[in-house]
Amino acid sequence: MSIERSLATYRIQSQSQNSSFDGYFILSLMIAAGLGVTTFAYRRFSLSSLSIFCTTSTTETINDVTTVTLLLALCDVIAFIYTVVLYFINARQKGKLTYGNIEVKSQRMENDAAYKLLMPLIVFHLTFFLTFNLAVASLKKLKHLFSRESDFQVFISSLYVVPIYTFVSPLIMQHIMVRGARLRKEKLQQVVFGVFVTIYSHHKYNMNSFSIFCMSSSAETLNDVTSMSLLLAICDLIAFLYTVVLYFINARQKRRLSFGNLQVKSQRMENEAAYKLLMPLIVFHLLFFLSFNLAVGSLKKLQPLFTRESDFHVFITSLYVIPIYTFVSPLIMQHIMVRGARLRREKLVEVRRIELNENDTYFNMYRDMWQMSQTTM
Repeated sequence: MSIERSLATYRIQSQSQNSSFDGYFILSLMIAAGLGVTTFAYRRFSLSSLSIFCTTSTTETINDVTTVTLLLALCDVIAFIYTVVLYFINARQKGKLTYGNIEVKSQRMENDAAYKLLMPLIVFHLTFFLTFNLAVASLKKLKHLFSRESDFQVFISSLYVVPIYTFVSPLIMQHIMVRGARLRKEKLQQVVFGVFVTIYSHHKYNMNSFSIFCMSSSAETLNDVTSMSLLLAICDLIAFLYTVVLYFINARQKRRLSFGNLQVKSQRMENEAAYKLLMPLIVFHLLFFLSFNLAVGSLKKLQPLFTRESDFHVFITSLYVIPIYTFVSPLIMQHIMVRGARLRREKLVEVRRIELNENDTYFNMYRDMWQMSQTTM
């Protein structure tokens, strides 16, 4: 997995440029490593002995098994650290890229999503096999406690918990696949909705016309653009009202809860803080796009005022104020992040602050006097 993530991070290319050589190389490396480890662990095993336990950890092979398990534990740690470093390298490179190179930017975003999806399996694999390998490696120190070989093998068999990993890891992988499919479905729905709106707005557009204005609001498409603009305005309004209703529902449920359930209470308080932090951006988005969509939606009524098509296009262009939103919204988001960080620092200082109480001073004085009297007695 670390090798595959390395190829995805350092070698950015399209799917058509990929070959099956990388897959065969990783598969061959896995087979060679497995055969090498097995051969080394079995090289001193007495194949003529009869045993009901399928294990290589006998008195003759315990030194080799200890070496192999420590090596595997070290490899697990190195692979985990290397994967985490790859994640931060990919995140750093993704942050530096602009949308001038869409292919590279898309690949970085895909890598970031893959790392986040696979991280539960990577952490579980590291924790399980690191514990198991360290436990097996410590068998050498326990060998002298057993007088018979069969007792030692019974004890070893009790430590063989790999079937637990075999049972749990497919469940984690299923969760990863379900979550990945859900994320892809959500992104697909966004893309499909955007494509549908664009196609519906342009399906009557005269592609043979020549214009210096990049717009779909021509005389032929004005009805469709008006319908789409009003529909988007309604969607913005519904989303805002739904968010406000969620805020009041969360506030009402927070008041009903007592501190007996601290987890739910803390979640409600966190939700309320998130709503209050994001509300400026939500209100700005609503007011801006509601005004813009209503203005575009009312173009049909203003069309008779213009005698020439070019004058109408110039007027439409003057209403295209989306770059203002693109400029202002990151400033609002930066203000939200700074304010959120300041609130977290204030809460941390408030938690660590100790309020002095005059009653505490009074009783502390009497306690000190009592301790002094006990010492003199």
